[in-house]
Amino acid sequence: GVLMVAEELSARMRKAHVKCTTLSVNVKYSDFTSVSKQRSLDYATNIMHDLASVALELLYSVYVPTRSIRAITIAGTHLVSDTQHVEQLSLFADQNKSKKEHEKKEKLEDALDTIRQKYGFDAVNIGGLMNRKF
Repeated sequence: GVLMVAEELSARMRKAHVKCTTLSVNVKYSDFTSVSKQRSLDYATNIMHDLASVALELLYSVYVPTRSIRAITIAGTHLVSDTQHVEQLSLFADQNKSKKEHEKKEKLEDALDTIRQKYGFDAVNIGGLMNRKF
């Protein structure tokens, strides 16, 4: 569900060479009522793990277990170019470690995009999504 949608969103954003600074989640229930929530991100991103993490937090904040969900929509807004974004530095985080980890994630997702471009989107999947029936 959410991981797959976040993965597709991040791939589309990287293909368009953009990153988002706000993420929104819209949950539509079986009775066609819906609820939305959005959050500004600490930094512009198009990394699937970052998007999925925030999307799940937002989903859990609006989810009502007694109601059936019909659809979940995740959208990245306030888009910036992936070459011109400005990153807010933290005064407390270990900047070198954080930046290196972020660069590793970007390289990994670039490699995944290259494989998917050559062999198709389903050529590589997240392990947690394997053997699931949707």
